[in-house]
Amino acid sequence: MDHLIWGKKFETNVPMIDQQHQKLFQIINNLVDVINSGVSNRDVIFSILSQMSDYSQYHFRFENNLIQQEDYIGRTRHLNEHGLYLKKLCNFIDDFSNEKTDLTSAILNFLVDWWSNHIIGIDQELAEHVIKHHLSFSGFDQ
Repeated sequence: MDHLIWGKKFETNVPMIDQQHQKLFQIINNLVDVINSGVSNRDVIFSILSQMSDYSQYHFRFENNLIQQEDYIGRTRHLNEHGLYLKKLCNFIDDFSNEKTDLTSAILNFLVDWWSNHIIGIDQELAEHVIKHHLSFSGFDQ
């Protein structure tokens, strides 16, 4: 599989969000590298998946902080998407941990598709809202 390449189509014009999205792409590309290497190291893959889970949760907390600051019309849908993503990722990680099958390709396809679609759709909508209302990042507990 090819790397997920950051490009203009993914930009939200909110630098902190774009930086976090780029970090998520980097984590996905680490998984691509492991898969492409042909060496199936379950510990390395599990470590990357754990990092993806942790960083996704960090990123969602950041976005949730922005969503709660102003009356954002897409609030419920956005929060629901985050919850569904985390549930699906957690299920993948559990199945992978229990060695049910080699889910690496399925997990990678999920991550690439979900993040690409989420950023281009709903995150760009949120970014427009952030810019329009001059929302602040202060108070975000990192």
